[in-house]
Amino acid sequence: MRDEILSRLEKLGEYIRILEDYQKHSLYEIKGDHTLRAAVERYLEISIEYFWIWGR
Repeated sequence: MRDEILSRLEKLGEYIRILEDYQKHSLYEIKGDHTLRAAVERYLEISIEYFWIWGR
């Protein structure tokens, strides 16, 4: 169980780092680029799901 939690935390950290990289783009850029917007939305979705699953 401990290894699973550590693995999930590492993965969550990876997603957060990816999202931090997207912060260099303005909101205008993200809204105007469908691929960029989809990527940001997907990484946010995955990150939120990790927290939601743990909260059960």
